[in-house]
This record gives sequence, C-alpha cells and structure tokens, in this order.
Amino acid sequence: MGVVALWWTGRGLEWRLVFRTLATVRQDWVLVSIVGVVAVALAKTTRWGELYRATGHRPSFGTLFSALMAAQAINLFIPVRLGELVRLVWMKQAGQPGAITLSTLLVEKPLDLLSVGVMALSLVALAVAPLGLRSSAIGTLLIGLVLTFGLASIWRLRARLKGWRGLGWGSWLPDRWRGQLGRIMYDLPAALAVLAHWRSLLSVLGWTMIIWLLSLLTIVTLFAAFQLRLPVVAAVFIMLAVSTSNIVPSPPALVGVMQVIAVLILGQYGVDRPVAIGFGTVLNLVTVVPLLILGGWAISSHTVSVATWLRQHSA
Repeated sequence: MGVVALWWTGRGLEWRLVFRTLATVRQDWVLVSIVGVVAVALAKTTRWGELYRATGHRPSFGTLFSALMAAQAINLFIPVRLGELVRLVWMKQAGQPGAITLSTLLVEKPLDLLSVGVMALSLVALAVAPLGLRSSAIGTLLIGLVLTFGLASIWRLRARLKGWRGLGWGSWLPDRWRGQLGRIMYDLPAALAVLAHWRSLLSVLGWTMIIWLLSLLTIVTLFAAFQLRLPVVAAVFIMLAVSTSNIVPSPPALVGVMQVIAVLILGQYGVDRPVAIGFGTVLNLVTVVPLLILGGWAISSHTVSVATWLRQHSA
C-alpha cells in the first residue's frame, strides 16, 4: 500500500525538484517540530497517568512512558494495533492488574474520537471545510458520544459487578477462578471513574486538548520550515487526516501515507506537488523517527531488565 501511495504521488514528477525543495528546508524549525512530537508523547503519558490515578493506582511516569513508546513503535511496524496488547503486558509485568490497564485504554479512545469529531464539525461550521466532511465528522462525533455514555453507564453498574459470585455467573468454574473472574469484572470499569468526577474529567480533557494543540504546533512549525504561508486551518486538516489514517491498517512507518495527505491537502492551497511531497516526507520523518528511537530505547531497556531478572532467579 505504501509503495502504491508513493507511486501515485510521484508519477510523472521530476524528483530533482523535490530534492531541491528539501535542500532549502530550515533545520531550526524542523528541530522545533521534533521537540513538539516528543512533547506530545509526554502529554499522552501524563493523560494516561491521570486515568490510572482515577483507579487508585499510581504507576511511575517512567514506566508509563516506556510502555507507551514501545507500543507506538510497534504500531508503526505492525499495522494491526498490536501496541495496545504490548501496553497491557508491559504494565502487567510492572505490577498493574490487566483489567485496570484495559480500563484506561477504553477511556482513551472515545476521548480521541470526540476530539476529532468536534474539530471536524468546527471546521464545517466555520465554512472552511467542504460540506462532504460533515457526514464523517458527525459520524465520528456520534461514535465518541455513544462510547462515552456507554462507558459512563457501565461505571454506574460497577457495584453490581462486584456481586459476580452472588449472581451465579461462572458457577461451573472452580472457586479460585470464579473469584479471580469476579475481581476482573469489578476492576475492568475502574478508569471509568474519571467520567463520574468533574475534576478528574476536566484534567483528562485538558491534557487531551494539550495533546492536539502540540500536534497542531508540530505541523505549523513545519510550515515555517518550508516557508509556507498557509492558514492554521490547513494544519488542522493535515492533523485530522493523519489521525484518521491510523484507524485503519496503514503501511509500516506510514510510508506513503504522509505524502498522499500532503499532496491532497496542500494542493488545495496552491502548493506545488514537489514541495508537497517534500513536506510529507519531512513530516513522515519527524513523526516517526523520534518514536522509533524512544520505542527502541524502551524495548532494549526492558529486555535487559527482564534478562537480568531471569538470571537472578535462575541463580
């Protein structure tokens, strides 16, 4: 898919024009964009910590950050969202119950869907986006709302889940397994408590807004690196397109995806195709390389610690 996307964007193109464009890119602004990508990762880690805080668990920031970076690096190479499973296993090894971790992941996704839907509808309402975007924006917003209200309803039923044994569910299981299953069912909605307390909810929503603003800043600074005088709305379109491209399986490292997005969106603002392809290539590198470096560091450090633990216990 990535090869096809690159072929489509580059067909009939003189690549020397792309290289000439890349040679004029301001490296100081590219560096600021890289800092923005790292800041987004830190903000996502902080939001994840706030969700854990709602459950009464407080894993260290370093543990959360390394797990998140490892998951994102794996997602970049394996386009089936395997990173979420990595986060579950990683935090389980760090002493966090799997059901608690899963509950935090269940809250993250609806919040992101709500954010995407609100931003897309805002663009339509401001008459700066095509009306064709309205149906997809409304659909995304409705999915986010339904998931959020559904999770809130599950939270209200959480007390009943505590009576797993009394309801006779899983009576055919051994007592130990039935008790463990009951604890899992009770812990699973734990992070949903953030939806029932305004202070926690506002904190999580605040960090969600910071994440999107930092992502927007990353794209705007790349506009400056390419000396493109474009409205902020163009950066919002690119950000929304990149975010929604992650919903479906994508090529490894998003190769080709960024270039197609840049050509389609920047072309609407009169940007030449060689410049758009160069922009998409740099955006691809800026958003992928830091995550791969941080993810590789996290995975290698974790592998060393696990190997040390195995040697100690085998001895």
